[in-house]
Amino acid sequence: MGFKYFLFYFAGAIPLIFFPILPDSFQLPKSIGIFFLTTLLYLSNIKSKKIDIKKNPFFLPFILFILWTSFTLKNCVNPYPGILKIFIWIFFFIYFYSLTNSISENSEIIILMRAFVLFSFFVSIYGIFQTFGIDFVNWTFKKSPLSTLGRRNFAAEYLVMIFPYLYTLILISKNKEKFIYIFISIFLFTHLILTFTRASWISFFFSSLFFLFSLKKFKLKLKKLQATFLLFIILISPVFSQVKKFEKGSVKTRLLIWKTTLRISKDHLLTGIGPGNFEIVYPLYASKYKDSILPPDVNIKNVHNDYLEVMVETGIIGLSIFLWFLSVPFFLYKNISEKERILFLGALTSIFAMYINSLFSFPFKRITTLYIFWTSLAIISVLRGNRRCSGKIFPNLTFIIYFLSSLLFLYRAIMSNIYCEKAVASKNNVLREKFVERCVEYCPYSIEFNFWAGNVMFYIIQDFDKALYYYSKTISLSPYYSAAYNNIGIIYHKKGDIKKAEDYYLKAIKFNPNRAESYNNLGSLYLENGKIEKAIDCFKKCISIRKDFYLAYFNLGVAYYTIGKYKLSKNYFEKTLKLKPNFKPALNYLSKLRG
Repeated sequence: MGFKYFLFYFAGAIPLIFFPILPDSFQLPKSIGIFFLTTLLYLSNIKSKKIDIKKNPFFLPFILFILWTSFTLKNCVNPYPGILKIFIWIFFFIYFYSLTNSISENSEIIILMRAFVLFSFFVSIYGIFQTFGIDFVNWTFKKSPLSTLGRRNFAAEYLVMIFPYLYTLILISKNKEKFIYIFISIFLFTHLILTFTRASWISFFFSSLFFLFSLKKFKLKLKKLQATFLLFIILISPVFSQVKKFEKGSVKTRLLIWKTTLRISKDHLLTGIGPGNFEIVYPLYASKYKDSILPPDVNIKNVHNDYLEVMVETGIIGLSIFLWFLSVPFFLYKNISEKERILFLGALTSIFAMYINSLFSFPFKRITTLYIFWTSLAIISVLRGNRRCSGKIFPNLTFIIYFLSSLLFLYRAIMSNIYCEKAVASKNNVLREKFVERCVEYCPYSIEFNFWAGNVMFYIIQDFDKALYYYSKTISLSPYYSAAYNNIGIIYHKKGDIKKAEDYYLKAIKFNPNRAESYNNLGSLYLENGKIEKAIDCFKKCISIRKDFYLAYFNLGVAYYTIGKYKLSKNYFEKTLKLKPNFKPALNYLSKLRG
């Protein structure tokens, strides 16, 4: 029994796990923790009677969703992200089964919830300290309450899923313990405020209302809680206005992404574009419409609505199965006894909070929120009577396959991250090149690692042939990757292959018309080859996208100087110097013009 309780507290501690040395400091370490937890849960009950997983209410919709998603792999431009996505879902289902099989009493559910709540206190303490500049890690985001989750919005999504556990413990605990949970709630709520994440505030508001108004047995407590909650909403109303100011523009951005997503879905309505392929296909569609959003230097990786993302990747059929799977807990709630309803409601509300967040974000793609989601599903399964009793054993062969495949995936991810970090830290280019190659060997189908390897070879090591190899591999995995086309264009430009350079610059612009650098590069190519008018058009387009692109101003000055328009030329050289004082080439041209 003691070892089981240790595992439950280990489960609660998973969100605390991170490893700042690795490039993937948050997702990968937590995945490793969940893998070890699942293995220990399974092995600790290997000789016990097991639940019949086929009778579990989540089994049929889950299996159908996995089968359908696997079928839609045929639509993928690149199937590898889809395979990884399916693997992650199976990975968590094995965790769900192992946890469900480990819980035999309601008291153990309380211990599990208590573990998650107690460790969330430390998550929040760290996040609050970060806001005030107190941190022991030099993160990219300064004074941001990202805590151990990676970003402030990810921290907020985690917190709103923990609050229902906290509500449950407050209601069922005695006075002394109740005050401890109230004390913890103050820190969690402070952390949630400091994240300034609008979607999670909405999720917190509606999930809290759902919890409060779903209580039937606690009528007197319900009245007090309702009154407290309404007062609380009045007191924090100024915070909502601050959140609106803090995330200015995020709503418009999401609407534009959703609009493009619906256009993609319209062309792939039944079976979608294939799992994990939204990021790959998005630039193809976004580049065709002026009202789409295409940042010049960042890829759109998420729809910011999990339901739309499921629909665009697996079609209407996939979305229907997914929604069926998500709706199962609500149907089970009706059959729960009054004695167990408060525990069930805590788990159900945690899931409900995630569902709301999924309307505006992507918690189904984050390890921590997925982990709490499957934990809550396990609690629900146990409470609806799916306890160890049937004697039917979940095939050990299935677990062995899970164990070996997870070990392989995690090992390759760990090694790839280690070699990536070594390459970044190394000052020796010979060693750096070896580390880069080893990094990609462990994750050969990673778009990000291949593109990063190309950048290291190109910008740091300056091995153009190897850079070309990695950029070409990036394009084979993601055919509409504008930045890769741009960089290949630069390589051919440097090699003197004018035709290929022009082709790749044009492709870079085709798949991202907002990439200012590509217009400047193409303009430079035209300028060098005497196509002055075309060059001028490209430089002007570059400036219209980025008004601070000093090289485009300089190149315009050179272009006008070449055709004898000295007044215009002087004007653009002066503008260059306003943006980049003491830029020698511009000073030299101005010196010629004044002389």
